[in-house]
Amino acid sequence: MKVIKWIIGTLLALVLLLAIGLAYIVLAIDPNSYKPQLAELAQEQDIALNIAGDLSWQLLPSLALSIGATDITSPRAEIPALSFEQADLSLAWLPLFKRQLSVKAIHLEGAAIRLGTAEQASNTALAPLAAAPSAKQADITVDTTGASTAPPAFSLAIERLEISNSRLQLPPTAEASSPQQLSDITLLIHGLNLDGEEFKLKASFNYSDPALPQPMAVQLDTKASVEQNSQTFTLSNTVLELLLADKPPVELSLDSLTAGQADGSHLKIAGLVLNSAGASLQASLSAQSVDDRISFKSDLKIPPLALRKALSDWAIDLPDLPDKQALLQAGLQMSIKGSNEQLSISSLKLTLDDITIDGSTDVSFGSTRSVALQLHSSPIDLNRYISSTDEGEATDTTQASVAPKAEPELIFAPLVAPLLWVGDGNASLDISLDGLTIDNIAAEKVQIKIQAANNIVQIKQLAAQVFDGDINTTATINLQHKEPRVNFTSVIKALAVDKALIAVNGEAALTGSLRAKLQGKTRGNNAEQLHQHLNANGEINLAKPYLKAFNIEKSYCDIAALIEKTARKADWPQGSQLQDVQAKIHLSGKQVILQSYSSGLGNISLSGKGVIELDKERFDLLAISRLNGDHTSEQGCLVKSKRVRDKDIPIRCKDSFANAGGGSCKPDGDFVKQVLQDKLLDALQKKSNSNGESEEALKGLLKGLFGR
Repeated sequence: MKVIKWIIGTLLALVLLLAIGLAYIVLAIDPNSYKPQLAELAQEQDIALNIAGDLSWQLLPSLALSIGATDITSPRAEIPALSFEQADLSLAWLPLFKRQLSVKAIHLEGAAIRLGTAEQASNTALAPLAAAPSAKQADITVDTTGASTAPPAFSLAIERLEISNSRLQLPPTAEASSPQQLSDITLLIHGLNLDGEEFKLKASFNYSDPALPQPMAVQLDTKASVEQNSQTFTLSNTVLELLLADKPPVELSLDSLTAGQADGSHLKIAGLVLNSAGASLQASLSAQSVDDRISFKSDLKIPPLALRKALSDWAIDLPDLPDKQALLQAGLQMSIKGSNEQLSISSLKLTLDDITIDGSTDVSFGSTRSVALQLHSSPIDLNRYISSTDEGEATDTTQASVAPKAEPELIFAPLVAPLLWVGDGNASLDISLDGLTIDNIAAEKVQIKIQAANNIVQIKQLAAQVFDGDINTTATINLQHKEPRVNFTSVIKALAVDKALIAVNGEAALTGSLRAKLQGKTRGNNAEQLHQHLNANGEINLAKPYLKAFNIEKSYCDIAALIEKTARKADWPQGSQLQDVQAKIHLSGKQVILQSYSSGLGNISLSGKGVIELDKERFDLLAISRLNGDHTSEQGCLVKSKRVRDKDIPIRCKDSFANAGGGSCKPDGDFVKQVLQDKLLDALQKKSNSNGESEEALKGLLKGLFGR
């Protein structure tokens, strides 16, 4: 019982002693008396300290020194301008008995910080850590105990930092028309230390930027740690939320973030997730720097998202697409690995609606640069995403009629920049598509293989299966000259001409299976120049051709009927089934010169030449027919006249593209005149019984009449 009384008495004595000590501190120490000394101490550090408010003690909920309205400025470039309405400094008890102020917590109310430079921004961000306590390092102390009248020693070991109703103005930028600032700042750091133990960090503020229509609300909640010996910083269970008026919220969370300087700089981020408007981005990252060598790797994934809805929620307007079901869904995933000298993207998978694109790329930044890209895609139907080229051309024509004439587009410009970057290195491109549809053209097994070095582009393969046939082109593009020079070879096999014509013109006047080879060259910076300087030769074979527009056999028989003065046959089919066509062509600028061709139908052989003027959209083709026998075919006409049989009879097809049809082909005028002249001469000779001299006179007269 005596022991209990002794313990109780001892406790009461300690409480009384504590109360006496507290009363002594509060009554004996007037903090306002230290204002001049504090200002003088700050002035020694080139800091102007103006404490306009009162200094007072605060006993509850803990012992604290309250500081009224204060302004802090300095000519030193690293110190920003600072003011606050109220500051509460929570103090440790024991140092007070030694006339020392040891601050363990700070609460700032109504603070305003103006940052003028990036250095000031960095110092402000690191200020809480500079004042944090550590068991492995003595408190930061300013000792002024050299004289009895000197102010008390001052130390910082802040475990708790709280800021409320404050604002921060960021350093000015040349692009900003008004300052960027954080307002309504609320910050709470609890358990701050430098020993690697976790502490709580919560913050919220409104971010104003001239680039934003309205301020953006920001909220941060995380657990952090700092280990000063290993210089390691970590974040865990982090949630960052961004709120912009009239926009969906953006939430970023991460499981952990670790950054440090031990054995070289390193950074590791795990479980990063970014969510907004139903879209999600998942990523991880690790990076390190040792002896100025940086290496990193990252995995990134965007699970399938409702793309059209997400864009709509963010008020991003989409153009009117031909397919209202386009851009409904998208997704992405890839792995990235790199260093100072190279970058590699692997396991790339991009999905858009029913399109899947897989691929990889490797880029070298070393002394010899290189780029290698490989892509493979499932079938792509561009008609779902872009309007018809006919509509586009009509719009362009309308705009061109009212707008100033623009410079022709430099067609090789997309190749120049990558090649200039590669320099003496090399670039390769390998793209394959299972299918590609644009307008009415549907191609399968599209293959593009390109290699480039020293400003020379080698198109190793540009191939596709289209219109039941195969097309393959190889080319060399030399960009070393002022005007790029192109040499090319194109091979076409078993192409269905009717399907090609229907796709391009909407109708087919000719059917058949086309086989062709074309070799040529050109030069120029744009499509117009390349077309003007085109010079190429080729051979064409058209198997089983059928000409729908007009009947060549009918034209031949009409000539025979005219000469023989017999009735014309009326029941002709619409078109002409020809024998295989063999032709040689020459391309010169915008002219297609048909140097020679040969074909036939029935007992009629056909040959000829012609010119197609693409710029004027006209054609002039000469078909020379020759009848072998007295019947054009089993269902054709009987030809008795020896002036027609076994002779070359020319038929000229001449018209514009728009008006081409059955009336475009007519007997050659010179041939008809010659036949009529010969026939009239025979008739006159029979009636006049003319001799040789008079016969020559008649021939001269008839030549004058027929203009021959």
